[in-house]
Amino acid sequence: MCNPPGGDWSGFSIIDGIYEKRWLSLPRVSNIIAGKRPDHILQIWAGTEKPILLSIESKEKSSDLETDVGTKLITYIEKIMRYTPSVQKDLHAEDKSWERGNKKATFNHFETISAAAYLKKYAQDASIVFEKNCEILFVLEPLMNPKITGWEIEIIPSSKRSEALKEFIIDRYNATGDKQFVLK
Repeated sequence: MCNPPGGDWSGFSIIDGIYEKRWLSLPRVSNIIAGKRPDHILQIWAGTEKPILLSIESKEKSSDLETDVGTKLITYIEKIMRYTPSVQKDLHAEDKSWERGNKKATFNHFETISAAAYLKKYAQDASIVFEKNCEILFVLEPLMNPKITGWEIEIIPSSKRSEALKEFIIDRYNATGDKQFVLK
């Protein structure tokens, strides 16, 4: 799932067992959902007992993050997963056609980590941003090296599990050989 600026957040998918489950035409925020619709949700298998749902709110400035945004990002996912997904497909079936969803996903089958992403140029001290209840921060800065186009991304964890996620991301990145990013 990705909700870039000006984009339409048209759906959210997860892999749940042998099924890909997808919720479509999702609401922004409502009394029913009572959370904050994330800009990005990534499902990551990081060698943990459960897959991780990394829920990210991205802003240009860290000061633009709303109060308690981290909690609200997780609440949104939890509330959406209380509903039967719109569609699903069996990933092991020969015919991988979408069919109407018929079984809810179990929120507790996933680890959830909330994150904030913003530009280093407009960054507050990490301790201030962590007051917004995000568990991990991604601080981005464009690379100014004419030989490399991309981003320097500082990953700042606030817990043991977000530290483990940072290590996983850096290890995976180093294994790819892609040098459009500098991770630290």
